[in-house]
Amino acid sequence: MKFYVIQPNDKRYEYAARLLEQDGHQLTPEPEQAEAAVLPMMACQDGVHITGTALIFDDFAARLPGNGVIFGWLNRESPRPALNYMADRALRYLNAVPTAEGALLTAIENLPRTIWNSRCLVLGRGHVGAYLARLLQSLGAKVTLAARKPEDLAYGQACGYETAELSRLAEVISRQDLIFNAIPARVLGEAELREVRSDSLVIELAAANGAIDLQLAEKIGANVVVGGSLPGKYSPETAARFIVDAIYRTGRAAGLPL
Repeated sequence: MKFYVIQPNDKRYEYAARLLEQDGHQLTPEPEQAEAAVLPMMACQDGVHITGTALIFDDFAARLPGNGVIFGWLNRESPRPALNYMADRALRYLNAVPTAEGALLTAIENLPRTIWNSRCLVLGRGHVGAYLARLLQSLGAKVTLAARKPEDLAYGQACGYETAELSRLAEVISRQDLIFNAIPARVLGEAELREVRSDSLVIELAAANGAIDLQLAEKIGANVVVGGSLPGKYSPETAARFIVDAIYRTGRAAGLPL
């Protein structure tokens, strides 16, 4: 197939373009010639522009041939539908690996102590939270897993973590050296942020979903680092392979010759 790959400020898509070409597909420099266009996972996050670029989505989509396929997730209604490769379940599991590794490296770069013997709070038992908690535990951290569902808390207990209900976060935050938020919701409010010690670090992994009020955190004095697009920053080649494979699975499910 002929692919046009949008390459925002994210090296994953540079590698994705190379991998598509290595797999025998053709890259075209103009969207008018493309049979398929690869956009970022969250293709149009603000509802107007292609994420990470100044390109207006509707203008770009109009340049594609009538049968051209768009790969990416749209959070809005569009006359030009897209195939959401971000929904690929295998991608979600695999992408948790470079995300967790990137979160760990972000912690090492910003914390003046070892991960070993640190008290680490992981918010959320999704793909990223589960893998990250296991990674931290393997390095000798004292892990607390916070979640809402009883089965997620039971999972944490079975793994040997301490556990905390999300509704009682403020009671445990002051004891933590590191706090990783992997929940795309506002679970760290003012009451919780005020409990963050001045020598502790919060790493926000879901900032794109408005999970934390960064201005409030700064005003309160909570030390927050936003870990955005960590796979693209630290592991772009590996993450690109996951993306390309997800595109193949998504496209084949839609009947494309991939």
